[in-house]
Amino acid sequence: MSAPQLSTQDECQQALDHYKNFRCREAIAEEKGGLVEALRPGGMAILNADDENVIAMRNRTSEKVVTFGRSNSADYFATDISTTMSSGLSLTLKGPCTDLKIRTHFTGEHFWVSITAAAVAALELGIDQKTVQQRMASFQPPWDRCHPFHTSDGPTFLVDTCKAPLYSLDLAFSTLASAQGTKKIVVGQLADHPGNSKMAARKARRLAEARADELIFVGHSGKRLGLSDRELASGRYSLFERIKE
Repeated sequence: MSAPQLSTQDECQQALDHYKNFRCREAIAEEKGGLVEALRPGGMAILNADDENVIAMRNRTSEKVVTFGRSNSADYFATDISTTMSSGLSLTLKGPCTDLKIRTHFTGEHFWVSITAAAVAALELGIDQKTVQQRMASFQPPWDRCHPFHTSDGPTFLVDTCKAPLYSLDLAFSTLASAQGTKKIVVGQLADHPGNSKMAARKARRLAEARADELIFVGHSGKRLGLSDRELASGRYSLFERIKE
């Protein structure tokens, strides 16, 4: 199966944290590749082999390069990736003399990238596998990055409120969709985003609709959602100007 063909503008606005300054992923890769180029003698670069813009950075240094990813063509690769709201994210990391089961408190499959990169860095720096396992298992993630917040008699909240670019919304929505629950509600607002505000609001709406039973929109973006009177009367959608309301 091949990936859909995207326009240059679409490509530039997907998986892009620094749109205002760099406008596209290639420009970001060029800038961040300077870190690899600046490695001192004896240094090491740990690169994501699944990202063509990242793995191309290996040509910008003569120092040691270690790769990681989901394919066994990488030096280290992650397999058996699974996640639940109750038990967190786990994976198996395989590599040179390595077959390591890692369990974490992170919720959301997409965190495998950060977890794998950190584990590879530790192993390459000479940290023993048992210590890597223990530190990964005890680390507490930031509370506002797909963090489950359980109430005693009410719902469980999946809090994802720290720097959530438009392209990343479905990562949180997918995590919500995979959780067990009789009813799933998305609550949020749109702030900074690239491009047309109406298109951004309606894209966020489509993503949320695919994953949740009820949607609560906060702020001025609610007016740009294109909801009909019939949809508003259905009870599935709610619009509020302020969080306090």
